[in-house]
Amino acid sequence: MAEEHKRSFVLYFDAYPSIEVLSMEQRGILLTLLFQFARETEETGLDPLAFLERRGDLTPETRVAFTFIGETIRRDTEKWKDKQRRYQAAAARRWEARPSGAAGKGEPDIEDVAWMKPYIDRRDVP
Repeated sequence: MAEEHKRSFVLYFDAYPSIEVLSMEQRGILLTLLFQFARETEETGLDPLAFLERRGDLTPETRVAFTFIGETIRRDTEKWKDKQRRYQAAAARRWEARPSGAAGKGEPDIEDVAWMKPYIDRRDVP
């Protein structure tokens, strides 16, 4: 079953140098903003710079770190959305292509074990 909402985002090691220079307070603010942005960009496709326009209390270093990491989150979210769309389309195609006997019932026949016959027949072969 496909997930409706993205459940995570990734922080990559190559972002560490831009985080390392921040004070502990700014790191906490950055992490909070990243969580907020990850949730919002999934729903709206919001750009990191547009998200930052609402925040005037950030240091320049925090803004740079957020922009760098936020763009990565946005990119990864778009890839996730594309993957979800492909999976949903493939599931729909499989559902439409199911055997006609199953189509009338709304579900595949779980009692149908004909697909196992070749394996059962081979079981007796030494």
